[in-house]
Amino acid sequence: MTLPSQELGTSIPITSKHAISVTLPTWQLVLDFLERDESVLQKMPMGYPRFQIHPSIKKLCAYLEGLYAKEGEVAFVFPTYNVAKRCCDFVVEKSEIIPNVRVLQLAAVSPKGECEMDVVFLPESEFALAKTYWEYSGQGISSRFAEYVLYHCEIKQRALGSSNTLKLSNAKDLVRSRIADILNDNGSKSEHTDKDDIYLYPSGMSTIFNIHRCMLDTLPNAKSVCFGFPFVDTLGILKDVGPGVHFYGFGDEESLDSLEDRLANGERILGLFCECPSNPLLKTPNLQRLHELSIRYRFPVVVDDTISGFYKVDVRPYADVIVSSLTKFFSGEADLMAGSLILNKESSFYNTFKKYFNQSFEDTFWEEDAIQLEINSRDFVSRCQLANTNTEAVLSLFKACPIISKVFHPSVDKSKVYFDSVKTKHGSYGMLISIVFEKEEQSAAFYDALDLHKGPSLGTNFTLVIPFVLLAHYKELDDVKQWGVDRNLIRLSIGLENKELLLKSFQKALDCAMRV
Repeated sequence: MTLPSQELGTSIPITSKHAISVTLPTWQLVLDFLERDESVLQKMPMGYPRFQIHPSIKKLCAYLEGLYAKEGEVAFVFPTYNVAKRCCDFVVEKSEIIPNVRVLQLAAVSPKGECEMDVVFLPESEFALAKTYWEYSGQGISSRFAEYVLYHCEIKQRALGSSNTLKLSNAKDLVRSRIADILNDNGSKSEHTDKDDIYLYPSGMSTIFNIHRCMLDTLPNAKSVCFGFPFVDTLGILKDVGPGVHFYGFGDEESLDSLEDRLANGERILGLFCECPSNPLLKTPNLQRLHELSIRYRFPVVVDDTISGFYKVDVRPYADVIVSSLTKFFSGEADLMAGSLILNKESSFYNTFKKYFNQSFEDTFWEEDAIQLEINSRDFVSRCQLANTNTEAVLSLFKACPIISKVFHPSVDKSKVYFDSVKTKHGSYGMLISIVFEKEEQSAAFYDALDLHKGPSLGTNFTLVIPFVLLAHYKELDDVKQWGVDRNLIRLSIGLENKELLLKSFQKALDCAMRV
């Protein structure tokens, strides 16, 4: 097993200029990064693309600012006018002033054809708000898009109403067919899923943003429900876009009782969002009971199965919509972002949502990213099987360690019965584990001693470790503690390395922690 670089700021994977993770080699450097230590930030030009804008995209923005920006303006580049316009609307709504924002419609022209590019220009003071929209919508341009424009195209202003003429491959059809085949081969009694009910997006978060937007546009106005402790931006979208959210952070039976009381007392909700299982606590909600409530009180259930994946679980009996980040296990290579949104034909909301997507869906998934995703996902199933075997061995090691106070995994959580109810014939519990040590000093010693990849993201072909709660919730550590989320939790995504060498690496790090 070739040992990865432990140099701060090294891209993960080091071989790709489109890498989506970055090396944070020690516990202290994670804290320094979160405190915005300039000496650390200078060594980290890249990061997870929704949170840290890729250097190629920054270069394109700077180039466009030089051509078209007014004094004091900054640029954000989006793939369509509608996405850019929604950014403007978000900034105007959230700003404390009345900012002057505008969209410039451009075309990038090359011998291969013409592609659309819509640029939001806004005052530098509003950069943070536009960046928040970039994170939530997940529909900013990708690094491959930026490089294509920078190195192969002439940029010109686009005539209103003109459309893309870029020659396309069949990669997206192949990916959608592959997802449908996996779903339809999992032994479930659910109705056959057609590839035409699978929509591809440029990130997993974009699927959540867009199904939420669909619900806001097609259903009576009401707050959403977020059931269980989710990935940070899912809750952010539900809070900040639309009328708000009821948050049931434990996602347990008592939470279900409380939700049922709310509904029985006459309150309508827009819809319910949950994860199966949740990130990072790996708890599984009672989807059958949630489904029963959704039928009785007429609201859609959106299930994010990113952490398990549609190879391991089939939530179609209980979900109206299924969203997934294909960035993770489906791709595996950590060199692109992508997401899928699946409409369930058996849902009572299917016709409403299908009509909406027929009229409103815009393909914003860059073609070169789709081609790479199709290549990366060809061995998805075999990779899942190997990673599951590794995960079971690592999990046993952690469960036997006396200084680890908590081990989180769907197979050991009390909600296992709910995971089992949606587990497919392939019968595994996923490649993600979270652990908490008795003392923070032990957590730091373990993390520092690991000779594995250490950085954000998950679902990679290589093992990837990060102090997830610190990184995702640093400004709200006291708030998340009430939901059982420990500040020192370490999240581990188990990869395809040789099992014995992987166990040796973890044991060495555990030995260091036990000496603290």
